[in-house]
Amino acid sequence: CHKTIRNEWRLPKYCEIELEKDRIQASETMTISIKKIEDAMAFDSQPYDRLFVKVKKGSIQNGKKLGGMNAFDVGNSGAIQVKYQAPDDCQITEDEITVYTSCSTSDSAATEPGEEIKHKKIKIFCEFTWTGTMTIETHERFSCEFKDDNKNATRTINYYTDRTQRAMLNIEANDILPGDQVMDSRMASDWQVDGSLMSKLEDSYDMESQPKKQGDPTKEKSKTTIDRLFILNSDNVQMTISHDPGDFEAAGKEMQQMAADIAASGGDSAKIQQAMDRVNQMFYAGESSAPLRFIVQLNGNWIGPIEQYKYREANGKAEEDGTYTTTGPAALPMAVEFKGTITKDKSGGGQLSGYGSDSYKGPAGTAIECPDRQYSWTASINLTARKKDKGE
Repeated sequence: CHKTIRNEWRLPKYCEIELEKDRIQASETMTISIKKIEDAMAFDSQPYDRLFVKVKKGSIQNGKKLGGMNAFDVGNSGAIQVKYQAPDDCQITEDEITVYTSCSTSDSAATEPGEEIKHKKIKIFCEFTWTGTMTIETHERFSCEFKDDNKNATRTINYYTDRTQRAMLNIEANDILPGDQVMDSRMASDWQVDGSLMSKLEDSYDMESQPKKQGDPTKEKSKTTIDRLFILNSDNVQMTISHDPGDFEAAGKEMQQMAADIAASGGDSAKIQQAMDRVNQMFYAGESSAPLRFIVQLNGNWIGPIEQYKYREANGKAEEDGTYTTTGPAALPMAVEFKGTITKDKSGGGQLSGYGSDSYKGPAGTAIECPDRQYSWTASINLTARKKDKGE
């Protein structure tokens, strides 16, 4: 700096930057306050002091345009109010404002700033409206025959179950930001979910016990039937969306390497940022496309009518034979985990989709041994996004 005003040590050397908002939406404007402007001896600034202000990606709407920056006179208030507008680009998530001192108050001479005295990051986001559907279906089926031969009787049991549940959901959400954080639908106030859950069950149990000595066999039959439709809303659905780093072992090694690089950086901010960026690329969504992991749970107080038929015969005589209607749990909780992708464009549009399925066999959770239980599920989600207009 040339000492054109007064001694250089009296120039502004310190200030504070205060953002009107912690985060700002793309193309939105806000006021940024530059205050507590002081010189090297902590004396307050003078009215004729001047500061230059620059942003990297957005724009400044006031001040004097000088040398590619915006110049502001401190004035009698001792503070500067900067009108900032964020860039209209949904792939930009961060900006930075920098304040420089000025060696001159002349509009013709002050075309270059002095030294930097303060900078601050500005978080930028695009608010999306996501709409679409999600479908989850589970199917469980098993049948088996069980024989029990003891000294008193030979017992034969046939067990059969066929259960299908299908949830069809409509989703509207405004804050799916998996690139920045794990999203939980129950933590977001503007998730709207509605739909239906179809629950069907056919369950039968047949038993015949034949005495080894004289006597009539004992027979038991029962059948349970459920065919219900339940209405679903946001309270029934918990969906967590996170970025899928893929190979967790590789991700862990990358984090260890990041820690080692930071320790060896000697405080070099560029090297530290480079080490952190490598991990961010693995764990967080990119600007345009990224893999996702979905965990969805459906729960509810799904109480409804259950049709039951029971028959019992002993000593050659029917002791029970009839159909009953009871009330109880008519659908089971559902939980699935699957993968998908999210894509975004500069205009704010985007596509989120995912699909998963699985099937396996194993023993059934019944009082008798049924090794041939078959279980399968499928899940899919498809959401389309558009950028939410300001004020919408």
